Amino acid sequence: MEYKAPGKLSAESDIRRAKEQVIRYIQHEAGSKAEWPRYLGVIVGDRIAFVRYDPRTDTWVLRGPYEIRREVVVKLVEALRGLRRKPLDVEHLLNDFGPKSQHTVKLVKAFYNKLVSLEKSSRARLLFEDWIRLFKQATGYSPEELEELPELAREYGIGGAVNYDALIFSIHTYYALLLKLIAAEIVYLYG
Repeated sequence: MEYKAPGKLSAESDIRRAKEQVIRYIQHEAGSKAEWPRYLGVIVGDRIAFVRYDPRTDTWVLRGPYEIRREVVVKLVEALRGLRRKPLDVEHLLNDFGPKSQHTVKLVKAFYNKLVSLEKSSRARLLFEDWIRLFKQATGYSPEELEELPELAREYGIGGAVNYDALIFSIHTYYALLLKLIAAEIVYLYG
């Protein structure tokens, strides 16, 4: 954050100098270039401006300066809250939601256990059977032909006489739900 006395953000040259100072702060604090996008530079005087690194264009983007109003302060608070989020990248997604994640294993196992304990005539069981029929038609899925299924069951902590159809449905349901939540988060953040 760079503070300027009132009136010091009036001239274009003052804004440019403040932006360069904030960029130097961020580069020094972040260390590696890979971390630059996680920082938000704020220039405050009688007006407010924001500086962020855009990795897609490899440039530093200045937003503002804006008059200090309620809407701008709300955007600042939202931006600061957003900096606490984990990056939405492959490494973090795999660590948090991949097949080796404890949360993933617990949820898939919970879906599986609930599914195999359903009564044969329940509506949920009928919907599952309809899903598996359509899934087999669409993908050519055949549990007899997949040698990897016993290993997959072990990875999710499922033993004994495994219902592989229920296992595939549970994994598919988990990732379908996860993708919907990620899509909602992206729409909220960028939409």
